[in-house]
Amino acid sequence: MKINGSTVFTGIIGYPVEHTLSPAMQNAAFNKVGLNWKYLPFNVPPKEVKEALLGLAACGCRGLNVTMPHKQDVFNLVDSVEESARLLGMVNTVEFVGSKLVGHNTDGLGFLKSLKVEGPFEPAGKACLIIGAGGVGQSIALSLASAGAAGIKVLNRTPEKAENIVVQINEQFSGCEGSIGDIENPAELVDYDLIVNATSVGMEANPGLPVTLDALESWQIVYDVIYRPSETDFLKEAKDKGAKVINGTGMLLNQGAEAFSIWTGLHAPIEKMAAALEEELGRSENKEKSAASKQSVGKDNIGHKTGHSRPAKRGQGSRKREKSP
Repeated sequence: MKINGSTVFTGIIGYPVEHTLSPAMQNAAFNKVGLNWKYLPFNVPPKEVKEALLGLAACGCRGLNVTMPHKQDVFNLVDSVEESARLLGMVNTVEFVGSKLVGHNTDGLGFLKSLKVEGPFEPAGKACLIIGAGGVGQSIALSLASAGAAGIKVLNRTPEKAENIVVQINEQFSGCEGSIGDIENPAELVDYDLIVNATSVGMEANPGLPVTLDALESWQIVYDVIYRPSETDFLKEAKDKGAKVINGTGMLLNQGAEAFSIWTGLHAPIEKMAAALEEELGRSENKEKSAASKQSVGKDNIGHKTGHSRPAKRGQGSRKREKSP
């Protein structure tokens, strides 16, 4: 659909936002339902968040996603927050209602819907283990508690951060027992129905395993919030042990679908959004592989050039010595 004077715009703010896959997914959804809407990425430095929100509101922005590192700042800047955002103290979706900004958080709902569809897994009465105590880990832990999980253990390199989540669980959800575990102890994985990696360990820039999986059994479900690469080392090892594995693509898809419905009041065309997301992920991974391949070839060429240049210099040096008296 062409942009004209009637086009409504939405978008995402973050720093950086070059990596975002949301424009492909949301624009496909707008096209599918016939809305003259567009979704744009905005690279907003941390010190400019307030000005960016005011400017976007003044320009008639209808809806906004918020990614790192702005979620807490936006929570403090909007006029009101829904319960999902209040629980977390973070906003990942902004709804522009007249002159007011209303904050939502769709991360937890996106995670739960992904679990239900891809597991299938229902948290009620189950024991869950969360690795990581950042914003994503907190969102997932609280969403599982609100969905009736019987127990949630949090592992984190900094136990103090894990303690904040556990206290919140125990204070707000009487039917769920929160606890802290030792991230260095492989036995912590024993007897948990669901194990979630909510850290950045496993991304291309941060490879490796968040915990060892020596004690993992085939009946357990392993979830990694990372969606690029589509199969992290964590998921690969878990799959090799026979466990059911799920990556973060479904969480991204479903939180985006929820944001779409908040802004438009319409049911999200989830299949169209999923297809667009899959296509964009494939394109992104191909670009990264191509770039890595070119970098590798470049290094090889440099090595070859260096190898040829040194003998030439030695030859020149030997000829000079022959001419010397």
